[in-house]
Amino acid sequence: MFWTSKNDLDLEVVEPGDEKIFWGHRQSRTGGRLDLDMNVFYDKAAKNAVENIFWPKGKAPIGRYKVYVHHFNNHGKADCEDPARFTVRVLIRGTPRWFHGEVPFKDAQRRRVLVHEFDVR
Repeated sequence: MFWTSKNDLDLEVVEPGDEKIFWGHRQSRTGGRLDLDMNVFYDKAAKNAVENIFWPKGKAPIGRYKVYVHHFNNHGKADCEDPARFTVRVLIRGTPRWFHGEVPFKDAQRRRVLVHEFDVR
């Protein structure tokens, strides 16, 4: 996932078996992992931010996956737009798909959005 504001957005993936990979649980039992958690603190935030969740090549378990973006924190500065726009790239067995969206912080009911569901076979 990438985004172009200093908001704290979080990429989350729920894998088959309902184990969730996110900032609070960075590696799953199946080997999926979150490599970095960006923009947690405003003074270290980047305007061009990225987060990745991945499995070693060919090791993602078979089954259904859900990809979410969670607008965890808006730091309340001019470069922290609300809603925050993002792009998620999902790579399944070498084939990329791109998803664009936005997620608000002010509306607590919509801070976490489902971006895509897919099956690995």
